[in-house]
Amino acid sequence: MNLSRKPAHFIVAVATFVSFVVPSYAQQAAPSAAARAPIKIGVLLPITGPWALASKDVQDGHALYLEKIGGTVAGRKIELIVEDTEAKGDVAITKARKLVEKDNVDIVAGLINSAECYAVAPYLAEKKVMTIVTGNCGAEGLTKDPKLRSPYIWRTTQSAGMLVYPMAEYLLKNNMRRVALVFSAYAGGYEVVDSFARAYIEGGGTIIQEIYPALGTTDFGPFMAQIKQDADALVTFIVGTDGLRFAQQYSEYGLKAKLPLMDVAEVMVGGPNLIQLKDAAVGVISSIHYAQDNNSPENKDFLQRFEAKYKDRLLSAEVAGGYAGMHIITTALRAVGGNVKDTQKLHAAFKGLHITTAKGSFSFDDYQNVVEDFYIKRVEKTADGKYVYKTLYKIPNVSQFWTWRPEDVLKFPYGKLHGKYTNINKTQLEALIKSASN
Repeated sequence: MNLSRKPAHFIVAVATFVSFVVPSYAQQAAPSAAARAPIKIGVLLPITGPWALASKDVQDGHALYLEKIGGTVAGRKIELIVEDTEAKGDVAITKARKLVEKDNVDIVAGLINSAECYAVAPYLAEKKVMTIVTGNCGAEGLTKDPKLRSPYIWRTTQSAGMLVYPMAEYLLKNNMRRVALVFSAYAGGYEVVDSFARAYIEGGGTIIQEIYPALGTTDFGPFMAQIKQDADALVTFIVGTDGLRFAQQYSEYGLKAKLPLMDVAEVMVGGPNLIQLKDAAVGVISSIHYAQDNNSPENKDFLQRFEAKYKDRLLSAEVAGGYAGMHIITTALRAVGGNVKDTQKLHAAFKGLHITTAKGSFSFDDYQNVVEDFYIKRVEKTADGKYVYKTLYKIPNVSQFWTWRPEDVLKFPYGKLHGKYTNINKTQLEALIKSASN
């Protein structure tokens, strides 16, 4: 199957960065004492709550890469200071202030939940703290909204849309043109569904049903009873521990045998969940930016290190994301000789990165968001009873703009259209977007 696409086009928003690129005297003259001191990286993650497992995986990915390089860059030790955001915006901003004003961190990393991303972004930009999103925060506005975009904010993981564009392409190319949706009801979930719906409907697909369970749902029975089984597939984005419960109950209700299950971002069948789901996960198809069976030297090295440290633990994409994120941060730091205070040079180092991580090819677009490879995978059971992810397709160089012009994506009303996609066509979608954008 040929999955070639026309490449996305990028434009450079120069005016946004004019004031940034004029360095102050303080930036140019980093004290020698600072050069010897540790580089402090503050890590904001929702360690408690539905994202606890994902947060641990991101942390372990960070730590694993730092172990690889001996915990130092350009002769300076890397010190991680981790704070629990509880997946709450108000808590996240409090913890961000603590990291910046008390701990005096040089860089902020992590961030998983969109709400916490939106909460801390203005503050961190105001304080001119380099912020590198190495967690799953897909907040679309972070790298698109002029009120939020900043030369100090970069994302190494994905935007919300990048999680679903490959899934929309896969479904359409495999003649699955009528789907039902079950997405978690929160800011990130609404942005993910907006991105999926646009790509899928514009490609000729029809969404026949939308269901939005609240975060923290334990009994999905009432939702299972509503799912329309005449769809070609069920597309889901059920985050955190909710996803594990949903996948278990989907199998228990006998729906998996009747309606193919598509797991956007591998949030249901990823990593530790696969151990618990076992046969309930077999056949589930996911779209994500990491493939365990990628044979690149970088991934083989990562797998060896992970398996040596966590012998019987199933690997998740979050671990790979944290590992790749720290690879990216430290590569940029090495390029500036560890002089984290020279923000002009550090900005240039990030912008110029073109490397291969354990996830695949990596670079930043002109809006400081990752451009990377994505994979469509299926859970399979081997003859000896092991559960594995098999890559079906690789989609190279996926960007936050997919096949559209940046200007057409920047004005899209993310988070405002969920619940309005049922049984509409491309023309109706265009009218809906135009109305919501005014």
